[in-house]
Amino acid sequence: MSRTGGRHRKITVKVSTPLAIHASTPRLGDLFGAETKFVLARDPGVVLAPDAAFVAANRIPSDDEPDRFPRLAQTSSLR
Repeated sequence: MSRTGGRHRKITVKVSTPLAIHASTPRLGDLFGAETKFVLARDPGVVLAPDAAFVAANRIPSDDEPDRFPRLAQTSSLR
């Protein structure tokens, strides 16, 4: 993935911040940044990493579901 410049990052923040606020207020879902990769297909592999991605609340695993990867830090240590 190619690196982006300062102008691109400024635009991404200006666009994603209002989206994140709108999505979280009525608990519609969550907004994810460019570091998040989405696997769309496995054979052949198709992975996208958009600048901003909205995921509806009903598609996000609940806290009751087991993690699919090991925790690297306790939640309490991040506060």
